[in-house]
Amino acid sequence: MKSRKFLLLIALLVISSLVLAACQPAATTDAPEVEATEETEEMGATEEAVEAEPVWTQGLRQAIAAAIDREVIVDRVFEGRNVPAYSMVPEDYPYTTTQPFFDKYGTRDLDMAISLLEAEGYSEENPFSLILWYPPEHYGTTTADVMQVIKEQLEETGMIEVELQSMNWAEYVDGFVNGDLPFFILGWFPDFADPDTW
Repeated sequence: MKSRKFLLLIALLVISSLVLAACQPAATTDAPEVEATEETEEMGATEEAVEAEPVWTQGLRQAIAAAIDREVIVDRVFEGRNVPAYSMVPEDYPYTTTQPFFDKYGTRDLDMAISLLEAEGYSEENPFSLILWYPPEHYGTTTADVMQVIKEQLEETGMIEVELQSMNWAEYVDGFVNGDLPFFILGWFPDFADPDTW
């Protein structure tokens, strides 16, 4: 049954090590007609559909987290107008902390990523391959650009190969609900300024 393949609750664990596309809008003060806010409109993250024998070991998740440079994503894709996110819950929400993840993965560490991948048995001759799915239109025009930067960063390890695939939103939802997309991104629109709603 496909429903057994799809364990969405794993997402919170995956999110802590694979916050690939999560960026929150930054307050801005450079335009006098714009009021600076702390509001977060949307967050993004990755989800994983788990087969009976998942390949997503802790070491692999840690390697991917270490290989991602969130500052580069913000600078290249969002022209510095956002801030990197290290949790699905924005840091300005009450009772939240991103410090444990930030302390370990806040700065890209390519050497750590390579060491972790080697410990998992991957090499340039035996790379980890993944297909990263995303909806090109649902979250705005920057999604494809974010995915391209992530692909480049992961492939810089020399031990990860990434194929990017996109699908329109209606088919995309069916795909991840049915467990047909092994690695994909999802966003979240907050409804209340309280961590319990995330």
